[in-house]
Amino acid sequence: MAEDVDGQISVEMVGDDIAEDEMLDLLWSGFRDKADELVAVVVAEDVYIPSLGSDAIQIYAEHSERIAVESTSPYRRKRLRHSLTFGEFLLAPGVPRIW
Repeated sequence: MAEDVDGQISVEMVGDDIAEDEMLDLLWSGFRDKADELVAVVVAEDVYIPSLGSDAIQIYAEHSERIAVESTSPYRRKRLRHSLTFGEFLLAPGVPRIW
């Protein structure tokens, strides 16, 4: 998801027919190519954290003023209820990838 200098929000997606790391590289490259037109970017991905033995949602947010943060929340899927139970949200400074 990205916000441009006019305040318009867009959702950017890449196809699912390429490897996950290639998808992310392609997404970040596209945002860098449009950096002059954007104000902020948010990328969310599903990851596995071996140290926790859990899947997690990882969210990366970056603002054009070179402010970047990463948030990760482990989750467990309740198979019978088709719902998720989230663990503690972890927040950390991010490394700017676009600006």
